[in-house]
Amino acid sequence: MSDSHRQATAVNIVVRIRPLGVAWYRLLFFAARHVAWVTAAMGRQQFIHHCHWMLLPKRVLWFESNYDGDVVRYMDTFARIMPWRMRAAWTPTVGFPDMFPPAGFHQWTIDNAYETTSYWSAYPDATTRHVGRALRVLDAAERLPSPDADITPEEFATAWRRFVADTQLDL
Repeated sequence: MSDSHRQATAVNIVVRIRPLGVAWYRLLFFAARHVAWVTAAMGRQQFIHHCHWMLLPKRVLWFESNYDGDVVRYMDTFARIMPWRMRAAWTPTVGFPDMFPPAGFHQWTIDNAYETTSYWSAYPDATTRHVGRALRVLDAAERLPSPDADITPEEFATAWRRFVADTQLDL
């Protein structure tokens, strides 16, 4: 089960791993740390706050993530945009039904999700998109001329109009 905290949702999925799965996960985690394209597609997903995979004793895999939205839509998005990565991540687990048709995958996700008992968020009322937009506006604002800059009012007005034009989609 996933748990929402204002804008963000947390999920913990704990599953048993098939006998040869531990070796596969060690190889996969090594590649994820050392080969950028393995995790690049996930990094481009703006709705993810955090995700983490961990091998536990007795062939158990723990996956945790914080994201915007609900767990079924979260997993469904990954099934659609990076199916081979999802298969690489979940096929070594016991009972994984594949992602298509999605109904079995959705049920498997729900059946293996555990309640989040502790949750903290630096910006509980903001999504990752909100924070990203705010950071882009801040970066652009820092490039505006400072109040003590030796420029004319017309030059500042030009800089201000450029700032508003450049950041209007983020405001």
